[in-house]
Amino acid sequence: MNKLINTIVALFGLSTLAFAGETRPVTVLPVVESLGLTAKVFAASVIEDTDNIVYGGGVSLEVPVFTNLNLEVGGSIFEDEVYAINANAIYYFPVTDTVSLYTIGGGSYDIDNEAWFVGGGAGVKYSLSSTLSVFADGIYNWNTEDDYEDGVVTVRLGVGFKF
Repeated sequence: MNKLINTIVALFGLSTLAFAGETRPVTVLPVVESLGLTAKVFAASVIEDTDNIVYGGGVSLEVPVFTNLNLEVGGSIFEDEVYAINANAIYYFPVTDTVSLYTIGGGSYDIDNEAWFVGGGAGVKYSLSSTLSVFADGIYNWNTEDDYEDGVVTVRLGVGFKF
């Protein structure tokens, strides 16, 4: 009797497969953890010489371009209503899973003084989680105009939020 029941169940199962139609492959969408964009908020100081340090802060958005190479655009405001906008290329050198050293280069425009700067520097980034990091960097900025005898150093300390 068991053989008869097993045979009937097997025939029923096979018949449902015969009428099921064409099988379609299941498409699985890849899981995207983040877009790779990083929003940054930072405190900054501009050091013109030993007697003149200007404090401020700013925001920026970092966009990945290639492996370890990102573009950053942002803006800053400093004491005495000095406004600046900037664009930089950042190349990361991963040291560990959480620590990366980086070089930074680009340009900025001082809106208040109507002056263009070209700069280069280095920094360090420490990842607290997959979406939160802290960073510190220093950038030496050369003025493209003759208004300043020497360049200025910008030091930034901030937090990055990856989304």
